[in-house]
Amino acid sequence: MSRKRRRILWSKVLAWIGCLVALAALFYICFRTSTFSITDYDLVGIPDGNKTEIKNGLEEIAHNTFYKVLPSNRIFSYRGLKIKSLITKILPNTESVSIIPVGLHTLRITVTEYNPLFKIDNKHAVTKDGIIYEELKDISSLPTIEIASSTTKTINNDGVVATVLNGDPKALLSKISDFIEKINSVIFIVTKVKVNEYGDITFFDERGVSEVIISNDSDSKKVWSNIVSAIDTDPLKSKLNSNKDDLVYLDTRFGNKVFYKFRNGVIIQNHVATTTATTTISH
Repeated sequence: MSRKRRRILWSKVLAWIGCLVALAALFYICFRTSTFSITDYDLVGIPDGNKTEIKNGLEEIAHNTFYKVLPSNRIFSYRGLKIKSLITKILPNTESVSIIPVGLHTLRITVTEYNPLFKIDNKHAVTKDGIIYEELKDISSLPTIEIASSTTKTINNDGVVATVLNGDPKALLSKISDFIEKINSVIFIVTKVKVNEYGDITFFDERGVSEVIISNDSDSKKVWSNIVSAIDTDPLKSKLNSNKDDLVYLDTRFGNKVFYKFRNGVIIQNHVATTTATTTISH
């Protein structure tokens, strides 16, 4: 072997040795010293009453090893999924968890909560996207929603597990929310909504006596226009003004017609917005 070839070979060997020494030094600094150790957790969006419990849980996670070799208390080897699982277990109303290293010793954990639109009961809420979850805050003032024969599925969004209504719940819940605002403004305050197996949506007042019924397949703007036209036309207009509490239902599921009924008598109106209403009264 020539002197030149030996010199090239030794250069390669020394380069490999240098790399190994550098890697060993880096490994030592990272995992055998406190240079990159996590010493503080910056918790954002977490209620003060839960911070101590969560910090205790984070420290317990940090004491365990990663893949039985790497420490979990380093800024680049923290247990992200374990941390998210811990937080969602303590705070089930968590929509997302963001984990970002800040400096060499601090881990910033930002929690975003779900925004409830309806409630299933006083403990479980539903978001505008159809996600069903356990709400920790008071949701007693929200309208109750009941969906017949609804099936659900479980999703795992980057470590955050949630239960979601099947189908296209966002469109359905958006329609329901829009109608609630309209009904609240002119007829009665909606406290409960029920969707049956045929897609009919019934809105109930706080007494559970008066109802407004629509079909999920109907055009929302057209249906509401028919309702407004009907309640602004006698005899329904007069009945609502004098006996609003006796209203049993307003039913809009049959084309342009609005059918309605009052207690102690039935009024059925075939109301078409572009024509004069025809009314039948029976007792």
